Amino acid sequence: MNRRNFIKRGALFVPTIFVPKLIRATPANLNAAFFRGKVPASGGGGGGGGAWTLIGTATIIGDGTTTAQTSSAIDTTGANLIVAWIAGADFATLTDNKGNSFTDLTDPSGSPRGGFKYRISPTVGTGHTFTGASGVPVIIQAWKKNSGTPVADVDTGGVSGGGAGWVSGANIAMPSITPTSTADLMLTAMLWDVGSDPSLATVGSSYTAGSAIHSPGNGSGIINMSVYYKVKSDNAAEAPVWHNGGYATPDYSGSSTSFK
Repeated sequence: MNRRNFIKRGALFVPTIFVPKLIRATPANLNAAFFRGKVPASGGGGGGGGAWTLIGTATIIGDGTTTAQTSSAIDTTGANLIVAWIAGADFATLTDNKGNSFTDLTDPSGSPRGGFKYRISPTVGTGHTFTGASGVPVIIQAWKKNSGTPVADVDTGGVSGGGAGWVSGANIAMPSITPTSTADLMLTAMLWDVGSDPSLATVGSSYTAGSAIHSPGNGSGIINMSVYYKVKSDNAAEAPVWHNGGYATPDYSGSSTSFK
């Protein structure tokens, strides 16, 4: 092929004969989703989006007396959210050695009673201890939201009851939560007053067991407590179901809450 096929009046141009070959070289049904998959997904703004990391867990067993009890020390470095599940009517007092104060979420009525407390952007670090008033049991979790600042999202207020309401083998569903982001941290917790093995109360397999404790009290007033969690990947409604794996007619109090 001579130079006249490639040069016309001093300018380079693509000869017509090659154009159809270039078109045929590009599949007509190329999936645009392939290219979209190469673009990193953007996280939610404000409090939404971002994964969560459980930094550490502390527990206060409690002794059923009026004496305050203190947890063992944990390292909460990096945490930007502390959540506690605590027993006691109208929320027993919770303090720590870092000077943090805690906000109450909705208190389920009834007896026994339990509820969530939380602190966003707490003072954290090594040697972190927590103290529960009046010998009540408490489960404390320190979380890190890996992108942005946590925000309290949806709180159900929970359920409570007793006797035949939650017999062995029965299930109790928490009120439904519909999160407002697609990466909420979902927490569900239960306390009850029968038995000595807190592992017998469980939640569905999509949730992860956090901590479970048995507080023998002072010979009466036994309390078992357990917390499960889940990091959402969508904003579909959640109604965690607690299964009674072997307790005879306990009194109980449970709740669910979410953070974004």
